[in-house]
Amino acid sequence: MEWAEIVQWAKDICAIATFLALVIRPIREWLFGFGAIRDGLRSILRSEITRIYYRHHDDQRLKEYEFKNMDQCFEAYKALKGNSFVDKIHDEMKNWDVV
Repeated sequence: MEWAEIVQWAKDICAIATFLALVIRPIREWLFGFGAIRDGLRSILRSEITRIYYRHHDDQRLKEYEFKNMDQCFEAYKALKGNSFVDKIHDEMKNWDVV
């Protein structure tokens, strides 16, 4: 087998692997309902962040564990491609007193 043939085989294998990765992922997400799970998790995280916000909005103070919880929820929310509504709330809460 010549070097040119090996390179062509490698190109073909890479092309097939790329195609399969692009096709299989959406099908897998549709089959197993990952989109719905992601939407549900995003909703729960948004709800938890807004609950913390409205619970402490008047005194604008958070306990350290609540701040960490809120921050972790925010990071997970953003990883799930959450929208900018929570960004504003998170930015405001970052400036609150942490006790």
